[in-house]
Amino acid sequence: MRHGHVRFFFVLLCLLPGLLLQANPAWSQGAGEESLLDELSADYEQTEKTAVPDPLESWNRLVFSLNDKLYLYFLQPAAEGYARVMPEEIRKGVRNVFTNLKFPIRLVNNLLQGKWTRAAQETGSFLIDSSVGMLGLAQISKTMPGLSSSVPGEDTGQTLGYWGCPEGVYLVWPVLGPSTVRDSFGRVGDYFLNPLSYLDSLWLRRGLKAGERINSQSFNPDEYEEMKQGAMDPYTAFQDGYLQYRRKQIQQ
Repeated sequence: MRHGHVRFFFVLLCLLPGLLLQANPAWSQGAGEESLLDELSADYEQTEKTAVPDPLESWNRLVFSLNDKLYLYFLQPAAEGYARVMPEEIRKGVRNVFTNLKFPIRLVNNLLQGKWTRAAQETGSFLIDSSVGMLGLAQISKTMPGLSSSVPGEDTGQTLGYWGCPEGVYLVWPVLGPSTVRDSFGRVGDYFLNPLSYLDSLWLRRGLKAGERINSQSFNPDEYEEMKQGAMDPYTAFQDGYLQYRRKQIQQ
């Protein structure tokens, strides 16, 4: 019975974006190591716009503007201050630990997509980095050919896309940023696969998440502003870049 519930839940996740599109046909007429920021940078040099249903554009633009202010006045200053006082090697170690902790997300979604070799590579990297690499502080697996250092990451949103679930409408979430209906459900799946989600303290979970975000941003604190200044319409540029980035991930 439990397995039946799991299959039902997974099928529901696949069908819901499509149902949302069918509910309003006008919605459907709008349309490794590489980071989302890298994809956005490349997108600024392209002229072709990515088609996407965006019936909530007014609301999305409002949230995009809010996120922009949060980044400008909170995240960027915090990342810059953190980078000044924390050596880069330590920040890289912190990034490695968070990457290592997300191993269940990558493993489960590789298995759900039938990517057995990648799942084995991820497992081997996790075991080596967690032991010899001191809980992932050092990514020893990168020095070993054939392990996950060259394997694209996987998440639940990619798994839904791999099995043909439609993207649904474009969304911009407060703090979380750009997404789609499909990727929003994917975030829920990733949440339950992330070991940090099971910490008892809510404040500890939030603190670790904020720390991960600041640590990640500390490597390129000015990149967001530089890309935004290079776009005629930052909202459209980030929307197109995000969608191209996610589609490319699914194809890998």
